[in-house]
Amino acid sequence: MMRCANITFTTVHTRNRVAHLINQNFEAEYFDGKTGKSHSVTFDEDELQAGYIKVGPNNPQTVYVCFTTSETPIKDISCDVK
Repeated sequence: MMRCANITFTTVHTRNRVAHLINQNFEAEYFDGKTGKSHSVTFDEDELQAGYIKVGPNNPQTVYVCFTTSETPIKDISCDVK
């Protein structure tokens, strides 16, 4: 079983990012201090252009992200899009 949710994120500067490179970059921090990496990330196909996604302060993106199931609730989710 996976724990999945739609997550809307943005960046400080608008840039095109390679979508498949972001797939493993979402990280969940649980309330017990443990962390876990995303297992799958699904972008809106209408937002993808030649494998790139545009994201920035005026271009937030919503993705469907899945993490492994844990009994401990998720405290925070972050993503390194560099």
